[in-house]
Amino acid sequence: MKKYYSGPELDEIGEAIVRQFYCNARSLPACVDIERLVEEHLGLKICYKSIAEEPVRYGFLSDGIFPIKIAEDGKIHNEVFPKGTVVIEKAFLDPNNDGRRRFTIAHEAAHFIL
Repeated sequence: MKKYYSGPELDEIGEAIVRQFYCNARSLPACVDIERLVEEHLGLKICYKSIAEEPVRYGFLSDGIFPIKIAEDGKIHNEVFPKGTVVIEKAFLDPNNDGRRRFTIAHEAAHFIL
């Protein structure tokens, strides 16, 4: 049975994880270091690749079994990443895509947490 969480429940879960990451600090930073939280606190690996999925996909949390289409050297191939790897669209490394990159990393981390 799949569990569904309300908005306030998701907020509570997220805040608890961020507080734990920042060692239960009284005040939290205005901007969470999402890459560090995901890699150091959750133990996931983040990598950036040109994702070639249809329909368009910007992020992917690997289970170590299911492949994802990657564009590399002008070719598209299926690649299976180790379990716990967060694959993010390489174009999001552009500073103009900072918000999309951070959102996508947090979104994939939420799949892991929930």
